[in-house]
Amino acid sequence: MATKCLQLELNSNIYDKVIAFISKLPKNKIKLTLLPGNQDNKDSNIFLETSGLLSSKKIDPVKWQKEIRSEWDDCEIFS
Repeated sequence: MATKCLQLELNSNIYDKVIAFISKLPKNKIKLTLLPGNQDNKDSNIFLETSGLLSSKKIDPVKWQKEIRSEWDDCEIFS
């Protein structure tokens, strides 16, 4: 039988009620997967965690990109 996937974005005030309802559905008909990082936790946002991480470094983005790409210049796959 074909399955379908459903993703919900819920307000925190109804989250518990919706999870309680879904949990009561037949276990052989539904698979409930709670994704990490989707709670009301501002620290779970990767952009918030890493923004400004290298702000104190003097990095030339064009030079950095050339250095990264040059690692592949000697690769036999692309020769």
